Amino acid sequence: MTSSFALVMTAGLLWWSLLWQAVEERRFFKTLPLSSCSPSNLIAMTEGLIVLAIALVLPMGAELKSAAILFGAAGLLIDRIHMRWRFRGPLSGGSDSITLLALTCVTLAAGADVFGFDPRIGEIALAYLGLQAVLSYVMAGLAKLKSSDWRSGRLLHDIAFLSPYPVPPALQNFLRDRRPSFLRLIAWTVLLFELSFAFVILDLRWLLCWLALAFAFHFLNALVLGLNRFTWAWLAAYPAVVFLASKIQS
Repeated sequence: MTSSFALVMTAGLLWWSLLWQAVEERRFFKTLPLSSCSPSNLIAMTEGLIVLAIALVLPMGAELKSAAILFGAAGLLIDRIHMRWRFRGPLSGGSDSITLLALTCVTLAAGADVFGFDPRIGEIALAYLGLQAVLSYVMAGLAKLKSSDWRSGRLLHDIAFLSPYPVPPALQNFLRDRRPSFLRLIAWTVLLFELSFAFVILDLRWLLCWLALAFAFHFLNALVLGLNRFTWAWLAAYPAVVFLASKIQS
């Protein structure tokens, strides 16, 4: 995968992810008191999304496309930083962090193309995004490995029955009838799957299968726990992961 293709793919998936975030934030702002609510963030985000959509959809030269991606991504990056400052921290934990990182890397990669900098700057930015996405899975697996509650399946039980997440009653009834070993098996499957990202990055064919499984995992979490931001935020980093793998193997 070339850096130019990885840049366009990452920008496109970021557009989709941020479009869903804009819908959520519109609902969030409606719940705030009028004195603390300003439409400026939504306006800035909408403008950035429109510019990014134009860059992705309309036929144009490579330099003009990079310039449009740079303008849209930089505007969205400034908007995300302002949102963090305004609310004194990330709005939604890891998904906002990976989104902010992806916007930064896309801005750097597009900027390197537009201003004629060393092409390796853009490649390093995209490879770094891919590396951080891989490490997010590996570090999550290591954290689960250290947790006796996770290894025993107890934490999965607590998530299903004691957490504030909107777990469907049908799933709760299904798990209630299962033996503890069933939850233990699921816990170890997730744990080993996350850790294995450290190895599948070395083989592109296995990596593509693992990314498809990871997307299905995030999609399932969105359905069961309502963690829909994670699905699209991590998907936006997948082209950079594939780009990193292609550079490692070349």
